[in-house]
Amino acid sequence: MWNSFCNLKYMKNLVLVFVPFFLLSCSSNIKKELGQVDELVFELTALEDSFLSVERNKVDEAVKDYKYNMSRIKKYYHLDTVDRDFVQLMNSYKTIKKGGKGLDKDALNIQSNITTMKQQLSNLKADLENQLLAQDSIQFYLSNEELNLNFLNEDISNYVLTCDAILSLDDSLSNKVKALINSYSE
Repeated sequence: MWNSFCNLKYMKNLVLVFVPFFLLSCSSNIKKELGQVDELVFELTALEDSFLSVERNKVDEAVKDYKYNMSRIKKYYHLDTVDRDFVQLMNSYKTIKKGGKGLDKDALNIQSNITTMKQQLSNLKADLENQLLAQDSIQFYLSNEELNLNFLNEDISNYVLTCDAILSLDDSLSNKVKALINSYSE
């Protein structure tokens, strides 16, 4: 009986020694993982700022001007007056039409994904703070959120580049197209 009591006392002391080390190591991992979530939140905020930096009203105006100019070209288009420079100009200008297709849908999807991602990261952070996740699954959740952020980054980059291309083409070609239309309409 005395041996059992000593073993029990020994076990109790052993537990009292190792429990703080175990808690400290878990706490250290949680801090690291919370830091990873904070990094993801920071990256998401930067992506959202990039998405919101697009002056969508200018892009919409460029697409609207393109449609108007094309309708005027069709009205005044004469096969015998078209030269190679005009065709090249128009082919470049038509890129606005291609870029403008689906832009509204892309913007809505991106905005929805940003909102969802914010909520997911908030939930993941709360779960980590409250230690609701199994230690072996935390890295899976973090990796999944990183993957989602990479997909969102790609979508936003494509969206911003498309909008920039539309604005650039409108700035460089719109006046030339209008001048050609005016020369044909006279």
